[in-house]
Formats: sequence, C-alpha cells, structure tokens
Amino acid sequence: MKLYRTKLGSRFMSMGIITLAAIIFLFFLSYIGFKNITKNIRGISTLNAMNQNLSEAIISEKKFLPDYQGSSFKSAVNSIHYAISDIDALPAYSIFESADIETLRYMLKTYEISLSKLSVVIRALQAKDKEISDKINQFGLRSIQIADLVNKYESQCQLERQTPNIHLLRLRDLSRDSVIAMTRLFLVLKNQQNIESLKHEAEYVLTVLKNYGYSASLIRDYIEYEVRDEAFFDYIRLIDADYHYLNTAVAEISELWKINQDCLAQSDAIRKQVLNNKEKMSANANLRIDTISRRVIQGNVSVFLFMLIILTMGLLFVGKSVVSPIVRIIEPLNMGADQVASASENMSQTSQSLAESASQQSASLSETSVALNQIFNISLKNTEISEKANCLMEQVKDILVHARHVINELSKSVTEISDSGIQTQKIIHIIDGITFQTRLLSLNAAIEAARVGDQGAGFAVVADEMRRLSTHTAEAARNSTELIADSVKKTDRVLKNLTETNKVFSDMNEQIHKAGSMVYEIRGMSQEQSAEIGKINSSVQEIDSLTRHNSACSQESASIAQQMNAQAVYMRQFVEDLAAVAGLRAGGKTSPKNVPAVQSRLPDSKPSDPDAALVAYMLENRMILPN
Repeated sequence: MKLYRTKLGSRFMSMGIITLAAIIFLFFLSYIGFKNITKNIRGISTLNAMNQNLSEAIISEKKFLPDYQGSSFKSAVNSIHYAISDIDALPAYSIFESADIETLRYMLKTYEISLSKLSVVIRALQAKDKEISDKINQFGLRSIQIADLVNKYESQCQLERQTPNIHLLRLRDLSRDSVIAMTRLFLVLKNQQNIESLKHEAEYVLTVLKNYGYSASLIRDYIEYEVRDEAFFDYIRLIDADYHYLNTAVAEISELWKINQDCLAQSDAIRKQVLNNKEKMSANANLRIDTISRRVIQGNVSVFLFMLIILTMGLLFVGKSVVSPIVRIIEPLNMGADQVASASENMSQTSQSLAESASQQSASLSETSVALNQIFNISLKNTEISEKANCLMEQVKDILVHARHVINELSKSVTEISDSGIQTQKIIHIIDGITFQTRLLSLNAAIEAARVGDQGAGFAVVADEMRRLSTHTAEAARNSTELIADSVKKTDRVLKNLTETNKVFSDMNEQIHKAGSMVYEIRGMSQEQSAEIGKINSSVQEIDSLTRHNSACSQESASIAQQMNAQAVYMRQFVEDLAAVAGLRAGGKTSPKNVPAVQSRLPDSKPSDPDAALVAYMLENRMILPN
C-alpha cells in the first residue's frame, strides 16, 4: 500500500516537506551571500589590476627619464589610462567608498598631467640644448675664420718684415679660449643632473666668458683706428652677443630643471598617495567582505538552528505517536526475541568459524603462497634497483654541483668582461678629450709655423697631419665607443641568461635531492616489505591447517539455520499484526483479533496487547514500501 495512504506515512511526508523547504531556503541564502562575496572579491582584483597598471606606468617613467624615449612615455600614459579605466569599474562594487574612488581618479589624473608637463619640460630642455649646440658651432666656425684672418695677417707682416698688431694676435688667442669656454659650458649643461651644481658651474663659465667679452671690447678700442676689416669688429660683437644669449639660456635651463625636479617630486608624492589610498581601500574592502561572510554564516546558522528545532519538534511529535503503542507491545515480543537472540548467538558463533575457515581457502592458499614467493623475489630486486638508483642520484648531485660551480665562474668572468668594457669606454672618452686638445695644439702649431714663415713650413705640414690624425682618432673613438657599448649590452644579456640558468640548476638540484630522498625511502620500504612478506608466507601455512577445521562447522550451521527459519515464521505473523495496527495490509489479512492465536502458536509466549502489531510495521517497513 502506498505510503501517503497511511497516517504515519503522511506525518513522515509532512516532516520531509518541511525539511526540504528549510534546506532550499538555506541553499538560497548561501547562494546569495557567496555570490555577493565573489563579486566583491572581483572588485579587489580590479583594484589590484589598477595598482599593477600604475606600477607599469612608474617603470615606463623611470625608463623615459634617462634617455627620453617617446615609446616609454607613451607606454606610461597608456598604463595610466588603463589604471583610470580600472578605477571607472570600481563603483560597480559596493565595498568601495565613492569618495575614495574619486580621490584615486583625481590623483591619477593629476599624475597624468604631471607626467605630460614633465614631457614638455624635457622636450624644451632638448630643444634648448640643440639651440645652444648650434650657437656654439656657429661661434666655433666664426672663430676659425677669425683665426685664419689673423694668421694671414701675421704671415703677410712677416713677409713684409713688419711687426704685427699685438691686439689682433690677442684676439686670435681670445677666440680659441672663448670656444673652449663655450664648449665647457655646453658640457656642463648637458651632463649635470643636480640643479645647484649646474648653477655653480655655469656661473663660473659665464664669468669667464664675460671677462673674455670685456677683453674683446678693449681689443676693439685698440684696433678701431688701425684695422679696417669689419669681420674683426663683427666677431667682437658676436662674443658679447653670445655671452648674453648663453647667460639667458642658462637661466632658462635652470628654470626648466627646477620645474623638472618639481614635477618629479610631485609625481613621487602622488604615487605614494595613490598607494596609501589603495592600501586603505583594500583594507576596508577586506573588512567589509569579512563582515558579509560573518553575516552569511550567521544567517546559515540561524536557519540551520531553526530547521533543527522544527525537526526536533516533529520527531518528538511523530515519536510520541509511534512509541506509545510500541511500549505497550514490547513484553509479548520479548520471549520470541529471546529465542531469536539465542539462535542468532549460536548462528553468529558458527558463522564466525565458517568465515575464518571457509572450504574454498584451502585451494586459494597454495596459490597465495606461490604468489607471495614471487612478490618476495620482486621485492629483493626492487631493493637492489633502489640502491643502484640511489648511487646514480648521488652522482647526478655531484655533477649538478660541479655545473653550478662552472656557471658561477662563467658569470664572474662575464661580469669582469662587462666591467672591462665600461672601463674601456671611459678610456675612449679620455682619448676623445685628448684628441680635442690635440686638434687645438695642432691649430696653435700651425699658427706658430705660419708666424715663423718658410722655416716653419715643415712644422706646419706636421701640424696639419696631426689635425687630420686627431680627426681620424676621434672618429675611431666614436666607433669604438659604439662597439663597446653594444658589447656591454650583449654581455649584460649573457649575464642575465647565466643567472637564470644558475637558478634552473638550483631548482634541478633541489628536485633531484627530493628524488634521492624518495629513492632512499623506497629502498627502506622495499626491505621492510620483503621481511613482512616472509612473515605473511609463514602465516598462510598456519591458515591452511585451519581450513580443514571449517568443514565440520558447516553442518552445525545448517541445523541452526533451520531453527532460525522456524522463529522467522512466528515473527512474520507478529509483523502482519503490527502492520494491521498501522492500517496496512501486508502479506495476509491478519487482524488484531488474531494476535492471541499467533501468540499461542509461539512457544513459551505470553499474551500481548493488540497494539504490538505496530512494531511489525517498523520491522517489515522495507517489505511494504513501494519499490
């Protein structure tokens, strides 16, 4: 009969429906809570992505500052845009405060503006450097022209046996010194990184140029009525004009450097504020996620406790309905239960004997003994192989240690090569400076040779050859500098690869050490396995002697099983009567009125209450429930 047609079945079904509803409600609460937590975790991932993009922008900025490459600046701006895009996605997550998000967005916008301003300042510095370089080159060409004019004038005076104007000769020397001073000023502006040092060096060189300009004005006063070539006077005016130009340019460059330093300081401050704000937002977000998690857990616990209370009350109600009749019918079942228990005890003892010494064990034990012998031999072979493997692992460890030592020595050699390349670059820079001095000396030598006249013609040829040689030397020095710089870069890449290779060998050494430990453990376990298999083999022989004893127990077990079968028939009648109490019809049409008759058929039984039939329902439940 169907379960829902019974009173007891309807009660159980009601309890099941209530339990299922509570479980569904608990699952729904858990799903909503964990979905919210997952969403908030994605918000933290977005915040971390913003931080990663900001870090990439900082790295690109650091790459941009030394060599002013446009690709690095573009990469930094793109990374900032990506970081701002990540910030724009943060309002979708409730764990972040809108004020913190707006603060982050404002800081990144300010950082972008500061970076753009820094780029403009750097471009202005580059343009100013180029402008100064062009000015100095033009001044150098004019100085060479003036030197050539003075040299021709001096040569003509020597041919005419006249004394040359000492002021024109002084102007020639002044042109050379002015070129050197301007070149020094350009190098100071190009190479200085500290604003205070730049101002100090530039002021010193400008003071020297100012003195040269004053000397040039004095020369102009002396030669004003003696020399009619306007080129000399134009050159003197050029010295004064270039001094004023360089003075203004130095002031502009100093101001640009100050702006550059201010931009860098502002960028550093903004980055620190962004990182601090990000850490604050992450801490607040984690705190809110923990709060949400606690709320979800508290809600689940509350629902679970409510469900537990409902189930407890339902079970108490159903138990009261079921247990009350059962209590009244326990006594009539005790006698039959005692007989069944006695027979079950005998059956249990006999079955235990049969389980330990089944007749089929006799045939399988001999096969087991043979298999154990084979396993014992295999274990011995495994032990030998594991010992050989352990020796091989030790050899591999020694090889790896030697390889790592060789790589370390190679890394040191590559580092020394890189240092030698850098030292060679410095030497070539010194050679370049010496070449410049050589060109100046050759120029002076040519002037002196021209002053001597025909007697210094050979010396002039030598001076000209020295000038050409210094030019070739400077060109060779530049080529050598480029080749050595390329060699240093390649050496750095080789050093990086060697470092990674050394790390790989370290990881291999660690893994091989672990493998060696495992092989050593396998060897010990194989030895223990061989010993245990020997013990098992001896135990199998003892078990074989016990299998013969099991055959005698089988007949006794059969007779006890017949007694149990007879008791089962009597118990079946009681089960049918108990099912009738619950309103079911199981097996036959036994009614509560037949209970005394059944009890009379049970040996040594006492009269029982008709409600005892309810126990049969509990015992026979699996025979009544539908499949």
